[in-house]
Amino acid sequence: MHHFPFLLALAGLTASCFAAPLAIDVKNPSFEQNAATLIPTPGSFTADNIPLWTASGSGLFRPDTPVNFAPDGVAVVFLNSGSVAQALTFPGGAAVTASPGAQLTVNMLARPRSTTGSCVMAFDARVGGASVAATTATLTLAANATGYTAISSMVKLKDAAGLGAANGQQITLFVSSSGDQANIDQVSATISYPPAINSLSAAPQPATAGQALTISWTVAGAETLNFNGSDVTGQ
Repeated sequence: MHHFPFLLALAGLTASCFAAPLAIDVKNPSFEQNAATLIPTPGSFTADNIPLWTASGSGLFRPDTPVNFAPDGVAVVFLNSGSVAQALTFPGGAAVTASPGAQLTVNMLARPRSTTGSCVMAFDARVGGASVAATTATLTLAANATGYTAISSMVKLKDAAGLGAANGQQITLFVSSSGDQANIDQVSATISYPPAINSLSAAPQPATAGQALTISWTVAGAETLNFNGSDVTGQ
């Protein structure tokens, strides 16, 4: 009687579609925490001081003209060719972690501060200060004399080889600007993880030619599964 190890082509079990986006708990998303103390009067601002954010070349600003209004509360953040960053967590406190092919979507209201200038917003995902993005996102904000624009940008993470030791580590959202000073407010974010086949096995092992196999698998992050039994082959 011939016994053989089986080869089960992974292409025979496919998981399709990203799972529904997961909400991220962006801390101090409208920059109102301690704003009354830090920027008590119209026109006041902080330098590299934004509660629950890491700031560089940026800070809180309390608008002092009808054009430079705050769309939510009294505070916005200005980025003077600067940046803001925050380590991301889910509601409940679990870290948002780097995973191959994950898609981080960032939403906010933004505008150039002046009515005649333009600026470029850039979005990145970082671990330990190093980018883990396969593709970063940039968006040009044209001169806008009327108010803020709702913007949305997506950052896709690297594959497993590109992530290396960063795989499974907490992601930091990094937002920067260039050109005219930018004002931003009401930041939110979601992340979508691609389907992952976590385990795939068959019993009995070894199998006898012509013998029925029981195939078991676990999959995460999929909305639909497809299996083609013809992909089970022996050698």
